[in-house]
Parts: sequence; C-alpha cells; structure tokens
Amino acid sequence: MKKLKLAEAQSVGIVVTHNPSRAFENTLNTLAPQVSKVVIIDNGSNSQSLEYVRTAALRHRSEVIANPENRGIATALNQGLDWALRQGRTWALLVDQDTLLHNGAVASLEAIYESHPERDALAITGANFVDPSTGEAVLEPPTRPSQDWFSSIATITSGSLLSLSAYRKIGPFRDDFFIDHVDTEYCLRAKTRGFIIAVSAAPLMVHSIGIGSVITLFGEKTWTSNHSPTRRYYVARNCIVLAKEYWRSDFWYVAYLLRQLLKSMVLVAFFENQKGSKLLHSLIGLFDGLRGRLGPYGRTNPARTNAGIDGKD
Repeated sequence: MKKLKLAEAQSVGIVVTHNPSRAFENTLNTLAPQVSKVVIIDNGSNSQSLEYVRTAALRHRSEVIANPENRGIATALNQGLDWALRQGRTWALLVDQDTLLHNGAVASLEAIYESHPERDALAITGANFVDPSTGEAVLEPPTRPSQDWFSSIATITSGSLLSLSAYRKIGPFRDDFFIDHVDTEYCLRAKTRGFIIAVSAAPLMVHSIGIGSVITLFGEKTWTSNHSPTRRYYVARNCIVLAKEYWRSDFWYVAYLLRQLLKSMVLVAFFENQKGSKLLHSLIGLFDGLRGRLGPYGRTNPARTNAGIDGKD
C-alpha cells in the first residue's frame, strides 16, 4: 500500500481565538504560507475583536467559524477538526492565537513523520518551542544526535501536527475538560489505543504558556505561568481527573503531573499576584475533580464567575 505523503494530504491549519491581541496577525503571517488552508474558530470574542479576526482572515484567505460564546478550547478544536474532515483533509496543524511558527516548521514536522519508523501509529507530531520570557527552548530532548525527534507521552496543542485518521479512532478532545490538560488527556487516551507521540528535538516556534516569568526558588531558577484564578481551577480539577482515569496505565506520568500541580501551587503562594484567589480556586478545582464535576466553570457552578478564561495554554 502506498504511503500518503503530507504534501499530498493537504494539511490545514486550525487556530482558536478569544479576544486576541493585535499581534494575532503575526500568527497568521507565520502559519498561512505553510499550510493549504487556515480555519479560525473564534470562541466568543467581543464584537471589536471578532471584526479584527474576520479582517485578518480575509487578508490570509482564511475561513472563520464564530461561536457566540466561549465554548472552550476542546469544543473549538473539535469544530476545526470536523471542518477539516468534511473538507477531505488528512492532517491538521493546531496553533494557538499567539504562537509564532518558525520558517519551515511545518516542513520539519512533515519530515519527522516521513522518516519515523512507526509512522502508521503516529497520532501527533509535536513541536519543541522557545519561551519568549527566557529565549530558550523549553523541552530538553534525550541525547540522540542521529534523530531530529524524540518520543513523548504527551505534547502541547499548539504546534501539533495531528493525524485525522488517528483522530477518528481516538475520538474528539474532551469538551468537559474545557481548557487545561485537554491536550494531555488526548495524548494519554491515544496511547491506550496503541498510538504514539513524537516531538521535534529542535524548537519550531515561539510560544508562551500563560504569561511566563522566571523566578528563583531555593537558589535555583524556575518558571511560573501567572494564570488567572479561573485557569488555576481548571488546571487543578483536570489534573485530578487525569490521575483518577490514567493512574493504572501511566502511573509515573500521573505522579509527575501531581508533583507539577503541587509545585505550581507553591509558586503561586510565593511569587504570584492574587495568590489567595488562585489558591482558593485550585482547592475548589481539586474538590470538583475528586467528585467528577466537569464542564465549563461558570455553568456547572452557577454562583461562580466565568471571567478569566483567556483561551491560552
């Protein structure tokens, strides 16, 4: 059977927006020339921001699907992927609204797929990236000088080249997670279905998780995201759900996620603003995760606010 090359498959770019800054067009400038088509899923932006998105899309011959409200990153990604499937596409590059792809990034991801010894099982080819707050690559691949990729249990959404044939078998991103750990859950689920993840060794984009800042803790440099209180809720809640659902299949990775959650709460307590509200939201998230209360924060918890959902990783 002939292998389908990505150039023949006509990959599409999918971007989710929510009140993007005026730098959003820079994202399109780096993405549009590298894929055959771009579809933008706008997640309830205000009228001014939506008009800006539509205008930028016209300049880049991109399509816009506008949601009347913020339906979460998972639902928006599924909308984009369903659009790609209806268009007969085979591959989709997922990109955040403020990610800047390097020149040739998509070609590098395609080359990894083409050369991968198990490419039929490859669900996602992810991209290493540079954090703008440090100017350094975030991921440190194992020492493999002969390869331009490394295997990983999970990868972030932005910069992911996703196989739509695998997507059909793995299933959609989980709408009830809404935003944080949507990508982690998808990758862990893919693994349980026999798929694998590869990530580029070299950074292929500039991307920030939250509004990153470098701090010093016990004499060592570390990093904190400065996510909003609502985002802290989602991070904590969805991490607990992942632990409950995947501890048998990926015990050590789940342990790593829980350590990272605890570390992030410590960093919030020492270094971030709104620490009381953020820690309270984290505790509420932990409690809701334990009892399996999922979905959008404001709607599943009517007395609480939906503010602070910014669509960022």
